[in-house]
Amino acid sequence: MKYASLLIYLVTTSLSAAIPPGQWQCFAFDSQERSYQGLGDTLQQAMEAAEAQCKNKSAQQHCKTAQSYCEQGPLSLIEDRCLVTDNNGHSWNATGSDACKTAMSLCTEWQFLHGKTSQCSIKHR
Repeated sequence: MKYASLLIYLVTTSLSAAIPPGQWQCFAFDSQERSYQGLGDTLQQAMEAAEAQCKNKSAQQHCKTAQSYCEQGPLSLIEDRCLVTDNNGHSWNATGSDACKTAMSLCTEWQFLHGKTSQCSIKHR
Protein backbone atom coordinates (compact mmCIF):
# COMPACT_ATOMS: atom_id res chain seq x y z
CA MET A 1 0.00 0.00 0.00
CA LYS A 2 2.90 2.35 0.77
CA TYR A 3 4.33 1.86 -2.69
CA ALA A 4 1.00 2.55 -4.38
CA SER A 5 0.63 5.80 -2.42
CA LEU A 6 4.17 6.83 -3.30
CA LEU A 7 3.60 6.04 -6.97
CA ILE A 8 0.38 8.08 -7.07
CA TYR A 9 2.14 10.98 -5.34
CA LEU A 10 5.03 10.93 -7.82
CA VAL A 11 2.72 10.80 -10.85
CA THR A 12 0.51 13.67 -9.66
CA THR A 13 3.53 15.76 -8.68
CA SER A 14 5.21 15.27 -12.04
CA LEU A 15 1.99 16.07 -13.91
CA SER A 16 1.38 19.28 -11.98
CA ALA A 17 4.99 20.40 -12.44
CA ALA A 18 5.03 19.84 -16.20
CA ILE A 19 5.69 22.81 -18.43
CA PRO A 20 2.60 23.69 -20.48
CA PRO A 21 2.87 22.72 -24.17
CA GLY A 22 4.54 25.37 -26.31
CA GLN A 23 5.68 27.41 -23.30
CA TRP A 24 9.05 28.21 -21.79
CA GLN A 25 9.89 27.88 -18.09
CA CYS A 26 12.81 29.78 -16.58
CA PHE A 27 14.19 30.25 -13.10
CA ALA A 28 15.78 33.25 -11.43
CA PHE A 29 17.84 33.11 -8.25
CA ASP A 30 18.25 35.69 -5.51
CA SER A 31 21.42 36.28 -3.48
CA GLN A 32 20.38 33.54 -1.03
CA GLU A 33 20.04 31.09 -3.95
CA ARG A 34 16.26 30.73 -3.64
CA SER A 35 14.61 30.01 -6.99
CA TYR A 36 11.64 31.73 -8.61
CA GLN A 37 9.80 30.38 -11.66
CA GLY A 38 8.56 32.28 -14.69
CA LEU A 39 6.55 31.04 -17.67
CA GLY A 40 6.16 32.62 -21.10
CA ASP A 41 5.41 32.00 -24.75
CA THR A 42 8.99 32.96 -25.62
CA LEU A 43 12.33 32.44 -23.92
CA GLN A 44 12.68 36.17 -23.26
CA GLN A 45 9.18 36.45 -21.74
CA ALA A 46 9.86 33.51 -19.40
CA MET A 47 13.21 34.96 -18.31
CA GLU A 48 11.62 38.35 -17.62
CA ALA A 49 8.76 36.71 -15.70
CA ALA A 50 11.20 34.72 -13.54
CA GLU A 51 13.26 37.82 -12.80
CA ALA A 52 10.13 39.81 -11.91
CA GLN A 53 8.94 37.03 -9.58
CA CYS A 54 12.34 36.98 -7.91
CA LYS A 55 12.46 40.74 -7.39
CA ASN A 56 8.85 40.91 -6.15
CA LYS A 57 8.90 37.95 -3.78
CA SER A 58 12.43 38.16 -2.40
CA ALA A 59 12.73 41.96 -2.14
CA GLN A 60 16.21 41.65 -3.66
CA GLN A 61 17.60 44.28 -5.99
CA HIS A 62 19.63 41.77 -7.98
CA CYS A 63 18.30 38.47 -9.28
CA LYS A 64 20.23 36.19 -11.59
CA THR A 65 18.67 34.45 -14.57
CA ALA A 66 20.23 32.92 -17.65
CA GLN A 67 19.22 30.95 -20.70
CA SER A 68 20.76 27.85 -19.11
CA TYR A 69 18.12 28.07 -16.34
CA CYS A 70 15.33 27.70 -18.93
CA GLU A 71 13.53 24.79 -20.51
CA GLN A 72 10.94 24.58 -23.27
CA GLY A 73 7.80 22.54 -22.74
CA PRO A 74 6.64 19.85 -25.16
CA LEU A 75 4.91 20.68 -28.38
CA SER A 76 1.21 20.03 -28.22
CA LEU A 77 0.10 17.04 -30.21
CA ILE A 78 -3.53 18.10 -29.95
CA GLU A 79 -3.42 21.49 -31.64
CA ASP A 80 -1.36 22.73 -34.55
CA ARG A 81 1.09 25.30 -33.24
CA CYS A 82 3.88 27.16 -34.99
CA LEU A 83 6.68 29.39 -33.71
CA VAL A 84 8.35 31.89 -36.03
CA THR A 85 11.36 33.99 -35.03
CA ASP A 86 13.41 36.70 -36.67
CA ASN A 87 17.18 37.20 -36.51
CA ASN A 88 16.78 39.72 -33.66
CA GLY A 89 15.12 37.22 -31.30
CA HIS A 90 11.52 38.39 -31.66
CA SER A 91 9.01 35.55 -31.88
CA TRP A 92 5.43 34.99 -32.97
CA ASN A 93 3.16 32.04 -32.10
CA ALA A 94 0.07 30.93 -33.93
CA THR A 95 -2.28 27.99 -33.62
CA GLY A 96 -4.76 26.34 -35.93
CA SER A 97 -4.69 24.69 -39.32
CA ASP A 98 -2.73 27.58 -40.91
CA ALA A 99 -0.51 28.18 -37.86
CA CYS A 100 2.80 28.62 -39.71
CA LYS A 101 1.28 30.78 -42.43
CA THR A 102 -0.31 33.01 -39.77
CA ALA A 103 2.85 33.27 -37.64
CA MET A 104 4.97 34.01 -40.72
CA SER A 105 2.51 36.73 -41.77
CA LEU A 106 2.66 38.29 -38.30
CA CYS A 107 6.46 38.33 -38.43
CA THR A 108 6.69 39.87 -41.90
CA GLU A 109 4.00 42.42 -41.04
CA TRP A 110 5.91 43.42 -37.89
CA GLN A 111 9.12 43.78 -39.94
CA PHE A 112 7.32 46.02 -42.42
CA LEU A 113 5.61 48.19 -39.78
CA HIS A 114 8.87 48.72 -37.87
CA GLY A 115 11.04 49.30 -40.94
CA LYS A 116 13.12 46.18 -40.27
CA THR A 117 14.49 43.65 -42.72
CA SER A 118 15.26 40.76 -40.39
CA GLN A 119 14.55 37.33 -41.89
CA CYS A 120 11.61 35.36 -40.45
CA SER A 121 12.01 31.60 -40.02
CA ILE A 122 9.92 28.72 -38.68
CA LYS A 123 11.40 27.18 -35.53
CA HIS A 124 8.97 24.32 -34.85
CA ARG A 125 5.53 23.07 -35.75
